[in-house]
Amino acid sequence: MELNSLADARYLLEHRQLVNYLYKTKKDSIKGLLPLIENLAYSTFKTNCEENNIEFPYSEDDFKVKQLELSDKIKAVKLELPEPQDESQCYAVYFVYATDFSRMYYFTIEKELHGKEQKLGGWMKKAHFNHGLVELDEESQKQKMLKIFEESPIINREK
Repeated sequence: MELNSLADARYLLEHRQLVNYLYKTKKDSIKGLLPLIENLAYSTFKTNCEENNIEFPYSEDDFKVKQLELSDKIKAVKLELPEPQDESQCYAVYFVYATDFSRMYYFTIEKELHGKEQKLGGWMKKAHFNHGLVELDEESQKQKMLKIFEESPIINREK
């Protein structure tokens, strides 16, 4: 895929490549993938830029991973990304999963140009969903994602 700008390369990473990594990884291998997300995101983004002669202004320190517990049976890996410049670029993405890996979901915290709330998006294998607005603080995000993950018939159908 030909990319023309840093924004194109970032969109590809946040809304296509990381989604594909999550859903194409065999469920028994996903546990091993999650700790590698930080390096995977950095190196994939950098390669996308280098292959398309796009300046890459980030360092590995701009990508941070955090393991989170949303409930006893639902965990998440949060990948913090460099500060977004444009709408729909992500502050962070979350890989949310049941501890038995029977269900997984990819959430995005996307920049909203107006107001202090940000867009909460989500990806299934090939479909994007808008889950409304969410505060930028992690606790608000965790509560909203947990509610969606537990109650969504779409996520629960994807077993």
